[in-house]
Amino acid sequence: MRGWCHLPAARATGRNVVDHRLTRYCPNVRQVFYVQLLFSKQVRGTDGDGWATVALADDPPAAFRRAARAYGDFEHPSVGRPTGVRVVDERAIRRASGEDGVHQAEGSLLIMAELFANTV
Repeated sequence: MRGWCHLPAARATGRNVVDHRLTRYCPNVRQVFYVQLLFSKQVRGTDGDGWATVALADDPPAAFRRAARAYGDFEHPSVGRPTGVRVVDERAIRRASGEDGVHQAEGSLLIMAELFANTV
């Protein structure tokens, strides 16, 4: 991210809802881009269409760099390599799925980070 900010420890509830907002703790961040991977099967952390958030960025070039790296490097232990990658901004998620969709995307990031940490 362009600017550093302090984020409190994030917690995921049973509904995968993150208890903080990136833009609340990072006032210089105006727009959040979600890097999401598509998997061939539903796994923990994916939305109803199979997308899972694996990274965030505050500008499109950084988001696309992260997307390329995530798509090339990530392998899910249960279903293997992703079948697709996308970058979507928070406003688009909110338009498509409401606030619940944003919460799901944020919770997905925590689940994927935990999964990745346990496979390294």
